[in-house]
Amino acid sequence: MMGWGTDKPIGMSFSNIEKGDFVIVAQRVNWKFNYYFAGIVSSDSVYMEDGCQCRKIEHLIDLRNTKKDFLGNASFAEARVIKALITINQFNNKEVIKQLDNIIYNRIDMEKYISILTNNKNLIFTGAPGTGKTYLAKQIAAQMILGCEYDENNPEHKVKMDEQFDFVQFHPSFDYTDFVEGLRPVQDKQGNIGFKREDGILMVFCRKALKAYNEAENKKDAPKYIFVIDEINRGELSKIFGELFFSIDPGYRGSKGKVKTQYANLWKSDLDMFDGGRSFFIPKNVYIIGTMNDIDRSVESMDFAMRRRFAFVEVKVGTRVSMIEENEKLSGKAPEIIERMNNLNLCILKIQGLNSAYQIGASYFLKLGNYLDENGDLIESSWNSLWNNHLKGLLFEYLRGFPNADLDLNKLEKAYRLTDKYRKDVNGKIIIEDNNNE
Repeated sequence: MMGWGTDKPIGMSFSNIEKGDFVIVAQRVNWKFNYYFAGIVSSDSVYMEDGCQCRKIEHLIDLRNTKKDFLGNASFAEARVIKALITINQFNNKEVIKQLDNIIYNRIDMEKYISILTNNKNLIFTGAPGTGKTYLAKQIAAQMILGCEYDENNPEHKVKMDEQFDFVQFHPSFDYTDFVEGLRPVQDKQGNIGFKREDGILMVFCRKALKAYNEAENKKDAPKYIFVIDEINRGELSKIFGELFFSIDPGYRGSKGKVKTQYANLWKSDLDMFDGGRSFFIPKNVYIIGTMNDIDRSVESMDFAMRRRFAFVEVKVGTRVSMIEENEKLSGKAPEIIERMNNLNLCILKIQGLNSAYQIGASYFLKLGNYLDENGDLIESSWNSLWNNHLKGLLFEYLRGFPNADLDLNKLEKAYRLTDKYRKDVNGKIIIEDNNNE
């Protein structure tokens, strides 16, 4: 918890709000509150602005985009007609606080990731399968481009995201001609077949980013273009990036990192030229986010030449449980879902040969939404379907070739069904809860 004011009564005054308190900043019109932002008070001092008392707030969240009525049952203080600081009281508003907790912690994480990406230009999210790495990458892109969550029903949002965001998923057959540039078959009016040089997905994206960068009056303010590479380690990276290993280096963004591409000799027209020349580079306003599962056995590990050009951040299973709590179908059933997920993941850590990289993320448990009954409830067949259709096969692949594979799979199923419950003791050792056996 972060400063919820546990020792303060309902109806507190503005001056009683302290540094560390969580507040909602709202406006009252015709005696009705319209909430706007939430955040944490970051200073003890009060200052005046436009004739009103003000406090500095950090980790601001725009609550208008959450589509949740946080103030419907909240207890709050007497407030000014123009501006109000509404402090949530944790004893009367536990559900409100729980929801806001998820939002604020997610926002703090988001700010951390955005800072890493901004400073390094290239970022790769690693972690166990199903931890929501791809979804997180898209959230970060939206925050950097829009300054808020992406609303697909907002035409302005869609236009900006279509322009400044792109996404590709690597696979073993993906190569340089798909990514950078290559020859494509064309047919002339007489029906003759030939080949023409065409931009790959990254070059198309970089042309748009460079145009926006050149048109920006202040280059630290140029529009940010975010390119997401899903499952980056499933492709043969040297084959895909080619000479761009040099250009994607954070220290060589812009024209100082320009390279001659493999098809530069075919650049004939102004449309082919990049920034007026025959060399290609990654513009300074392009940011790359990759995602990868370390345990994917279908690919070889990423080589050191590529690794040193990216910042790596592990997304752990426990940091993304909000995906379940915020899901419309499953939010009311989140406690049991999270309990089963956590119990299974503790059991995974007990299996010899497995580690945290093999734990199961929240994305897998979101599939429960496909197996609810006609009343929208979780029933025994829902849990059976998730296990049989999604989890069992994955865990079996983890254990393939292990000497005690069948026995270990049985242990994991018991953990999933909460037949055996696991916990960490005071020393961090994982034990079975009921009988204290290892």
